Amino acid sequence: MYYFAILDDNKEDQTKVYRFLCDECKKYNLEYTCDIFSKSIEFDMNKEYDAIFLDIDLDKDNGIKFAKDYKIDHETKIIFISNHSNFMHNTFDVQPFHFIYKENLLFEGIHVFHLLLNALLNDDKFLTVTIKADKKNIRLKEIFYIQANDHMIYIHVKQDKKEFQIWDSLSHLIQELSTQGFVQINKSTIINMQYIQSIISKQVILKNKSTLKIGAAYYNNLLNAYKKYLLTKI
Repeated sequence: MYYFAILDDNKEDQTKVYRFLCDECKKYNLEYTCDIFSKSIEFDMNKEYDAIFLDIDLDKDNGIKFAKDYKIDHETKIIFISNHSNFMHNTFDVQPFHFIYKENLLFEGIHVFHLLLNALLNDDKFLTVTIKADKKNIRLKEIFYIQANDHMIYIHVKQDKKEFQIWDSLSHLIQELSTQGFVQINKSTIINMQYIQSIISKQVILKNKSTLKIGAAYYNNLLNAYKKYLLTKI
């Protein structure tokens, strides 16, 4: 599942972006969701998106400032959209993925989406699991945490708070995922450090509001692993 958002105060432009995004996702048989917003105040700053199509000149707001604030906590590709070409140089501090002129919105939008799709696919890493005899690739970015319970593994993902059940061992999964930003926090739980919101009183709070206990034997290792993880994001 890929997660997109459109933030634009012009309804017609919202529709154009949404149209080419949906058409291209269907063409490549991609699972996706797309949230549409007219004002930044409507936007959930805790929600993680793969890409945001963002109007620079929002009514009573500034798209560049919004992007700076959002990217503090998120690794999201920003595609700026504007009627004004002279705004492009103002976006460099945000390190946007691309820039689209509204006068060529459909033509440039389709081109930029192809570039975006290639970048997302190149960046993506997957956990391949077997579910009811079928192989499934789960995006690592989708996974909040993994828990073992009664010889069954439960993989909790972003998609509608869904979970996948598989037969596997936690030791095998941590061996496979420990170099991919995951860390074990107790005897039965592995978390994706990308989604840590805070570590308080021997508990981890994730960005999906899940609260998970940290085992005493795992606490120092978690802190060290998370510090190293944060350094890779500087």
